[in-house]
Amino acid sequence: MRALLASLILASAAPLAGQFSYPVSASTRLYIGHFIDGGPPSQKWQTTLILTNPNPGAPAPVKVSFYNDAGQAMPLDFGQGASPTLLVAVPAGGAKSLTTVGASETLLNGWAIVETPDAPATEPATPVTATVLYRGELPGNHWWDVAAVGTGSTYFFSSYGNRDLGVALANPSRADTIHLQMTARTEGGQSAGSWTINLPPLGHRSFNLSGPPASLASFSGTIQISSLDDPPSPFVALALNYRSPVLSPLPPGETAAPSPYDRRPLDVAVKARQAAMALLAETDPYGIGRSPATLAEFVSGIGLAVDAEIPVRASYDAAERKVRLSTGLVEAMGTNDAALAFLIAHLSARGVLQAYGMPPSGSYSNDAPGLADYVAAATLLKGGFDPSGAADLFGRLLYATELGLSVDGALRNEFAIPDGVQARLQKLAENLRTACGSLAGMQQVCQAARRHWHPHNPANIP
Repeated sequence: MRALLASLILASAAPLAGQFSYPVSASTRLYIGHFIDGGPPSQKWQTTLILTNPNPGAPAPVKVSFYNDAGQAMPLDFGQGASPTLLVAVPAGGAKSLTTVGASETLLNGWAIVETPDAPATEPATPVTATVLYRGELPGNHWWDVAAVGTGSTYFFSSYGNRDLGVALANPSRADTIHLQMTARTEGGQSAGSWTINLPPLGHRSFNLSGPPASLASFSGTIQISSLDDPPSPFVALALNYRSPVLSPLPPGETAAPSPYDRRPLDVAVKARQAAMALLAETDPYGIGRSPATLAEFVSGIGLAVDAEIPVRASYDAAERKVRLSTGLVEAMGTNDAALAFLIAHLSARGVLQAYGMPPSGSYSNDAPGLADYVAAATLLKGGFDPSGAADLFGRLLYATELGLSVDGALRNEFAIPDGVQARLQKLAENLRTACGSLAGMQQVCQAARRHWHPHNPANIP
């Protein structure tokens, strides 16, 4: 039975004039590993949350949810009364800054989830960045603007540490308790101890290494945190350095790979849709006699669904106007966002062709998969993705097939796996060369992508 994990409408965004991308820390879902407010006069805290929208062409509606150590909703007061959630509209290309009032006489300690919720067409899903600034006051001392960034979840975390290192951990699962192991190693690499930490659903825990569970009397070295669950459970982690009497941020310690894929398909899909719409503002890669504005409006309403299925499966659902991916497909793509973007853009293009028909003449007049390949490659060129993601997709599907994974027959047919790959890629390369050399809109797109991704390729290669 298929279980829907994620579903959204990728709504319209004002196209951007040139090639664009997002900061590495931008996402449609971010985690703030530690959020603190209030406390007794002997130690009073406030936290400032800064949200930025790097897309100058679309506003970003953001939902922020706060949870305490037990995983329960944690109301916080930002000057408008206490609430466990914030709904914030971040202007296109703008920012919003909100600070807790710090009035609670008891210390409120927890964490936060920052996400772009499903939105109507007038408020598109847009990746944002999140930064928190901690202000703590003690008699005679205070700390101001100690920063931490919103991150994703991870399977592994590593950080420099001393006995006073502050560590915060959170469980993004709404259903399962997770089990973590923290290991400390000295500067010489020797073990200084290992501890098990369990977190309930949406639970949180924060501590200094000088206190439980580590209780290190003296220490300087590193810590590593990993999941004990099988399969591994993702978690959220944050570390803050303390050197009396100063707090300071440390670099994010989550690993790039392997990484949980709970947010990646959504982020990639949003960026691919916005790139496709920006492309249509400059050129018509379809050639089907429809206005670019009409096609962009159709693309803006295509949704994404990720279904919990082991087989490697991907398709366009015309009835629901959604691209559907299985978790098996997402796993097969690994951490290759460009390959995933090519697949999503290809299936979205197939949706456009189903709705509006094929071009009456030209090299793609009887080749819907080939035309979808071309549109998808142009989308990668426009959207800041490595254009070689097209070849990566074919290669990963071939590899999955050769490994003996269950690759859906319709998906194999769509991408000519295994025997037609060479011919498909050859035709795609030929048509890209032609378009990059002769079409005004594509020339600009190809030149921008070439400068960033493959500046040393021969001149005849786009």
